[in-house]
Amino acid sequence: MPPTDQAAVLHVRQLTAAELDAVQAAKKFFKESAWDEWRTTRPLKFDRPNDAFEVDADFATDLVSVPGAVAWFVPRAGRYARAAVLHDYLWRYPDRTGCDRRQADYRFRLQMQRDGVSLLRRWIIWSAVRLSAIAQGKGGEGWPKDLPGALLLVLFVAAPIIVVPALTILLATVVFWVLESAVALVVPDEAPTPIQLKT
Repeated sequence: MPPTDQAAVLHVRQLTAAELDAVQAAKKFFKESAWDEWRTTRPLKFDRPNDAFEVDADFATDLVSVPGAVAWFVPRAGRYARAAVLHDYLWRYPDRTGCDRRQADYRFRLQMQRDGVSLLRRWIIWSAVRLSAIAQGKGGEGWPKDLPGALLLVLFVAAPIIVVPALTILLATVVFWVLESAVALVVPDEAPTPIQLKT
């Protein structure tokens, strides 16, 4: 269901060259992931049930954070993009929003539902996000209640669907990198580059 208010439409831009250089310089690892960062160009409002929140203009987001090998299942942008920006905002500003990580993950799932993300896909995404927060020790109050369901969803629903294609994509990425590195050795003014697990 599309947003009913034009202020609820997501507008983003990629980083400028100077911003990209600054973000890459600040990263200790995975400097190439600076290419995944976007900035909102307008404030972003939400319909119910998240109408109490508004994301500021020029807010930095990576939209949907997914490894390249599973981007076929959950692309970086799409129906989940607004929910992902809201989620980044709630995670980053718990004092301002009153949401701990668990509540932010719940609001993320509600927004995905509001934006028409299919039932199993949104629950799989929520489960992966919940497990990641719990593994980082940032699960929020009441996180043990989420653990069994999230584990069951990831192990018995998501894994059988996602693992084989993800491994195939990962293998193809490595083969492509080896081939590209070999070609770079014989092409003038080129040099092998580190493997890029994200495009």
